Amino acid sequence: MEPKQKINIYNADEFGLQYKSLPKKTLVLPNEKEVPGHKPVKERITVMVCANASGTYKIPLLAIGKYQKPRCFNRVDKPPVQYEAQSSAWMSEDIFRRWFTNVFVPHVTQF
Repeated sequence: MEPKQKINIYNADEFGLQYKSLPKKTLVLPNEKEVPGHKPVKERITVMVCANASGTYKIPLLAIGKYQKPRCFNRVDKPPVQYEAQSSAWMSEDIFRRWFTNVFVPHVTQF
């Protein structure tokens, strides 16, 4: 009987997180489209998660924001996530390539 081969199948997905938006259902009356006097805030970050198919190994999160040095990391020596800055806070080819070569490949080869 042959030993089982280790199958390395990984899945990565990204999503936008609008962290300053007001909830639509709790503060808005049924006949209103938005909260009166407030413009919707579209401040966002993009987060990418990646794990193997069995869920036993998770690659550290990648967060993409607008600011090069966000205030939330001022007093932190090493952020708990991999952080990249981009003006629109969207994933780009350059950011993905850096993440793939600097984070994904070393973690997978170590695992």
